Amino acid sequence: MLMVIMAAFAVLYPFVQQYVSNYQQTTGLAIQERFIIEDVWFTTQDSTKVIRIHLYNYGEVEVTLVKAYIKPATDGTEVLKSFSSTSDCVEAENLILSAGEDGYRTIYYEWEEGKTYHITIITERGTIVEGDYKA
Repeated sequence: MLMVIMAAFAVLYPFVQQYVSNYQQTTGLAIQERFIIEDVWFTTQDSTKVIRIHLYNYGEVEVTLVKAYIKPATDGTEVLKSFSSTSDCVEAENLILSAGEDGYRTIYYEWEEGKTYHITIITERGTIVEGDYKA
């Protein structure tokens, strides 16, 4: 009986070890992601309307910001803006923030003065931060 238990343990141990390692590198890190939208500016850049978002990573792990959703608060339509698309942002790469680092993203968006917009930022691991901001 002892041999059967030891054989089962020998088979299960590598599986459990791999599972725990994968969890720590994916979901475990996503739990540690902490960032905020510090400020949002509705402005123009070269006569084009843009939304400039200031973000701060106060967590313990690096975060990669990959998507921004902008939705007028009074309208049910949603517009998806990807940080990885050159037509949607100033820089062509994702915004990567190390722990304790802040950064900006400029998104081209036809906003209207006085209107409130719901902005959602999503990381590569799926962490979501959102808020309402008035133009």
